[in-house]
Amino acid sequence: MKQKIKSIFQKLNFKRSVDLTWSVSRSLTFLTVFLLFLENVLWLGSIYMLKLLVDIVAKPNVIEQRQELMQALIIAGLISIGYACIKSLSGYFSELQATKVNHYVDAKIHNHTIKLDYSFYEDPEYLDILKRAREAGVDKPFAVVNSLFDIAKNLITLASIGYLLISIDWKLLPLLSLFVLPILIGRILFSNRGFLLYIKNTGLERKANYLSSLLTADTYAKEIRTFTLGNYLLNKYIQIRDNLIKQQLTLSRKRTINELLTTGFGTAAFFGITAYIVFGTFNGENTVGDIAVFLVIFPQSYSIMQALVSGITSLYQNNMYVTHIYDLFDLKPEIENRTSEIKMSSELSNKGLIIDDVTFKYPHSHETVLENISLKIPSGKIVALVGLNGAGKTTLIKLLCKLYEPSEGTIKYNGFDIRKYSLSNTEKK
Repeated sequence: MKQKIKSIFQKLNFKRSVDLTWSVSRSLTFLTVFLLFLENVLWLGSIYMLKLLVDIVAKPNVIEQRQELMQALIIAGLISIGYACIKSLSGYFSELQATKVNHYVDAKIHNHTIKLDYSFYEDPEYLDILKRAREAGVDKPFAVVNSLFDIAKNLITLASIGYLLISIDWKLLPLLSLFVLPILIGRILFSNRGFLLYIKNTGLERKANYLSSLLTADTYAKEIRTFTLGNYLLNKYIQIRDNLIKQQLTLSRKRTINELLTTGFGTAAFFGITAYIVFGTFNGENTVGDIAVFLVIFPQSYSIMQALVSGITSLYQNNMYVTHIYDLFDLKPEIENRTSEIKMSSELSNKGLIIDDVTFKYPHSHETVLENISLKIPSGKIVALVGLNGAGKTTLIKLLCKLYEPSEGTIKYNGFDIRKYSLSNTEKK
């Protein structure tokens, strides 16, 4: 299990999600990036115009600066209107892109699963992968890209206002970063723990879901009541659910304590820095425009840093969970789909159906289910397979339907080894 978890973390990367998004909607990706850049430029412009307006109003002869004030007001208004419009457009095109990418991923998941061999559905490891991929959600690949956009946006914004903060006092930005850092470390740490817990309990979750289906589905209602299995299965189900809930609540309690400590420390530090700047203004160290800009951008810079922390955490989490989808996509059919000119007829020729010295054992199993089985079914004859439970009757039918291929020996249909038929031929019949 530890090796499996380690290999999952080693595969964490953003490139596949970015490539997938780019391949589905190149024009929308380019447009989203452009609007993101424009939004940040306009936001910075609005902050600069605020400082300019305050400095103009603070001048002793403000009446004589009426024309300059009006020009600044008009420019500030136009910038604000442009910012609002660009922000709305950015949200719309981001939603449009998310819809296209999510639809593509959803279709690809279903298209990929129908091409996988039947043997995958009898493999617990594959069922775990499929469950995680379905629970990860089709929105995760774009969520990774969207988180990258949000991080880039917040970094650009932070870099923009960072210059203004440094112009007021060079210590502001480093101190703010230092106080926010524990929040980021704590969230990433508990994201790791949550992910490991999810991996660990996937099998238990599937077992609980199976027991739930036994208890609630009409398919099994007769048997459960006939053999009075209800209370037994219910107790098993409750034990598993109680165990899962206990583990989740324990992690949530630790996460909440960590969040209270780190967020409380960061908020207290934020107000301490605010007090430091305000008292500095009383001593004449900063202008009225500086303090006005500070009171606007410093709370925003703190919010941006928190948003940056949330964005990095979200990116980290989404990137972990999106690997489940890529694990599914990386699975390949083991039965080769050959291109064949041999056409499968719905009627047996006089050569019939021949099973010649067939031996078979299931993948990942050391037990031989069928050994040296030979049988000929002539055309027009009805043959019954009779045997005890576990004798291999169903397994033989699976081989005849090409759901598996024999480990040894051959199965011939109308004189040709069924391996030579393409899967498309067998699907049509």
